[in-house]
Amino acid sequence: MFDTICDLIPRDPDYSPRSRALEILRRALNGTLYDVLPYQFHEERGAGGEYIPLRMRRPSVRYALSRVVVEDSVSLLFSEGHFPTVDCADHVVRELLADMVKETQLNQVMTDAAVKGSVGSVAILNRLQRNDAIQRRSRRRRLRRGQVVRKYEDLRAPSRWPSGRNVRQR
Repeated sequence: MFDTICDLIPRDPDYSPRSRALEILRRALNGTLYDVLPYQFHEERGAGGEYIPLRMRRPSVRYALSRVVVEDSVSLLFSEGHFPTVDCADHVVRELLADMVKETQLNQVMTDAAVKGSVGSVAILNRLQRNDAIQRRSRRRRLRRGQVVRKYEDLRAPSRWPSGRNVRQR
């Protein structure tokens, strides 16, 4: 039955077979796999009175078991009690990274990425700009700005990113 439904999904020759397989898995995860079937479950006869086989009808009840399994598995990875903590010898760096995790809501981002990546691949880009982190931290903790800047500069960011753009501006 699964192959019958997959055969009804239009193929795009410009995309690879992997893209097609990922699209089918995404439809299964989102509960839209059966949308390609032309008839509702209760439509037993066509306009001409001919019998419509079950394989051409949508199910009477949709149950998103694959989504339930994925969300349960992801909750074991990144739920509130399972999310990894930042560990570092320098307590200032540890606090800065912990604040970044909290400010960016990395827990929810990782959970969403794990659900979306369950049918393929996913990438997360988290950009930390020096002045933004310093200002947020000094506002929230009421620290002197100079104190945080000195500690932050001890992180020693690389002088150049792979793109060749200079990061340090002195």
